[in-house]
Amino acid sequence: MGIKTALITGASSGIGHAISLHLLSEGYYVVATSRSFEKLQSSFERITLTNPNFKLLKMDVSDSRDIKMAFQKLECENISVDVLINNAGYGLTGLLETMSSDEIWRQFQTNVFGLMEVTRNVLPSMKAKNMGKIINIGSVLGRFSIPWNGAYSASKFAVEGFSESLRYELRGSGIFVSVIEPGLFDTGFRNSQIESNGLTEEYPLLHNNYLNTVRRRGSNPVKVAYLVSKIIRTRHPRLRYLVGWDAKLALFLRSILPSRTFEYLVWNFTRRG
Repeated sequence: MGIKTALITGASSGIGHAISLHLLSEGYYVVATSRSFEKLQSSFERITLTNPNFKLLKMDVSDSRDIKMAFQKLECENISVDVLINNAGYGLTGLLETMSSDEIWRQFQTNVFGLMEVTRNVLPSMKAKNMGKIINIGSVLGRFSIPWNGAYSASKFAVEGFSESLRYELRGSGIFVSVIEPGLFDTGFRNSQIESNGLTEEYPLLHNNYLNTVRRRGSNPVKVAYLVSKIIRTRHPRLRYLVGWDAKLALFLRSILPSRTFEYLVWNFTRRG
């Protein structure tokens, strides 16, 4: 069947970067995308950039025109996507009541609406081949939430719902949709969280404690890359995949503990610093 083509969004750092390198090492044709072509180019070594099976592509998932232009370029080069990994996203942190409408809109534009738009652009070619894998990088915070993550967590809950619905819609088409739900991983994501402009007006100490907690050392993002490879190779992959000991522990505790006890643990974990 030839070499499979995998397109990864948000590939300039963290999980997306790890996935790009791993799939390239496994023989895939990799299209690595990011909103900043310069950052994307500088994040990979020369030996990677000169690999004939590796392509860099500028694509800002928060801009529908940019998405359209990117896919037009792929079409002109006769590149058809077999595997889509929707990884691009960021975290907005702060008090929901003091977040601006623009901040919340930008969070959803990148984490949800952009993901949907990219997905809609790969579906026609996948349907024409009666095969494809769509892997959305969600979060364990798409299954439960924690303080100061209302907008981010809501966006990841939306990814869960979108993915589940699309999976039903594509049933029998040969296209499978899966969501990976990571816990804390050692990426630039946690340190690059965007703090709401209204944050400092209330609870600054508690929020700083939260940031100190989530910015502790996490798991290696290569684990997510290996999981992506496993999902691609699996003939009928599941809808949801948890990855990271903390994510698995959190959902296990949530399933066995009374809700009040679980809420108490979450609150104390995020405020201890």
